[in-house]
Amino acid sequence: MTAGGVLPKRAPMTKAAARDAVAMMLTRLALAFGPGTVADYAGCSGRTVADARAGKTLPELHSVINLLVLDPSALDELLAPMGFRLVQIDQAGSAYPQMLASLADVTATTAGALADGRVDHREEAQIMARLRQMLPDLNAAVARHDAKRVAG
Repeated sequence: MTAGGVLPKRAPMTKAAARDAVAMMLTRLALAFGPGTVADYAGCSGRTVADARAGKTLPELHSVINLLVLDPSALDELLAPMGFRLVQIDQAGSAYPQMLASLADVTATTAGALADGRVDHREEAQIMARLRQMLPDLNAAVARHDAKRVAG
């Protein structure tokens, strides 16, 4: 997010940008867990991880996704430029206090913006930025509820 809290307009990610984001992700994970552990969890060779960290190659999709088992934040570098982050579905239930606080914050921000009788562009951008930050948690809570409804 930018300093003002508004995301820039999303554009399709290029292959080069994806390769750079995956290289940053793999480097962070390799520093935290070791390159061999990263390769093991990705289900690929150490050479594949080294080449991807150097920006020479882009690993297969399943190898990148497998890294979520190692670190739930593994895809942050790849998704952040698109304005997204992942939230585990099974964590949605524990997110209620944070969701309630976030909803209260959005309500207060909106009420403050309406104090003069209208919401200007800057105020609307602040409200939308707060809502956008909440979307992963809200989507996870809904998905968890839907999964329980289907199962039960």
